[in-house]
Amino acid sequence: MVFDRNPIWTQLQDKHAAREYVEARTGGDVLPRLYWVTKDPSDIPFDTRPERFAVKPSHGAGWYHMVREKARLNRQELIDVCRSWLGRNYYDVAREWAYKHIDPRILVEEYIDDGTGPDPIRYKLYTFHGSVGVIYVGAGIPGESRCSFYDRSWTRLPATVAGKTQIEGALDRPRHLDEMIRYAEVLADGVDFIRIDLYDTATKCTLESLRSPPEPAHPLTLRMSSTITSVGCGTAAPALCAEPS
Repeated sequence: MVFDRNPIWTQLQDKHAAREYVEARTGGDVLPRLYWVTKDPSDIPFDTRPERFAVKPSHGAGWYHMVREKARLNRQELIDVCRSWLGRNYYDVAREWAYKHIDPRILVEEYIDDGTGPDPIRYKLYTFHGSVGVIYVGAGIPGESRCSFYDRSWTRLPATVAGKTQIEGALDRPRHLDEMIRYAEVLADGVDFIRIDLYDTATKCTLESLRSPPEPAHPLTLRMSSTITSVGCGTAAPALCAEPS
């Protein structure tokens, strides 16, 4: 997977182009509503957007802005942030080749609220040869979140991410876990490895993004019971070679 240069990865990492892939395979019900897409953020029609919405670029990971109260939004500040995204290439940040030739655009999407707080719980399904093997759970502010790992039967696994705080106690099984696994495996069919990131709300699960195999980079330390194992990218556990972003 480290040396896989299938051009499909560029489409899957492109948050706008990936929607076509997802719709073709699932019918699109798992996609968040798309309100606007543009290369010029100054033309975002803020007045006709809902009270809450999400703004993200097509060509990055971990770049986003959640608008929770439109009336309090500094529109020019957000436009400037969007322009800064458009002027950057995520390949230069993370050296992930699939991002290098994505056409930069700004997406305005549905705000996802799962009722757990300002940032919904993130479920990241690590899928090998079309089958979900591990589910990473991130709770709290992205980048500062607490985490835990579960298997597809929702049994907690003795693993963590180095430098992250574990979620205390057991988490309730997601309402739509079966649907999440089904969507992930439909989207992963024909691919050696892909990570499918989803949210779960009271009514449905919703796709956040698709993530390609990680590049050779920093090792990830996994704590398995009392044994500490350092896993490097491209080894037997490539899905866990980089901290989820």
